[in-house]
Amino acid sequence: SFLEFGMTSEGLDILQNKAGLWPISQADQILVKTRLGLEGGMDIESDRTHCPPAGSSLSIHGSTAALFVALPWEELYKSVCSVDVTINAAGSKMGGERICGKTEDK
Repeated sequence: SFLEFGMTSEGLDILQNKAGLWPISQADQILVKTRLGLEGGMDIESDRTHCPPAGSSLSIHGSTAALFVALPWEELYKSVCSVDVTINAAGSKMGGERICGKTEDK
């Protein structure tokens, strides 16, 4: 399909260098392939057995450096499980305080 071609090396080269489009990240490519059930995606059906009850919520707190891992993970997790995910990248100190139990939710 066109979508699959667009994620090959040749397709990405054409989209970026000839059409002037920005290529999608490898994490986003895996997410798209996973959602469409394409080769190169993740097998999420087996992961559904580990989901919390639908409507549950999950909070991720920590440094802004972790944001680049947290955002693609959030998208993939939400495509597998019906949960609300909140990401708060406010700094390492805040993440460390939450791990140590020194939290003050406002």
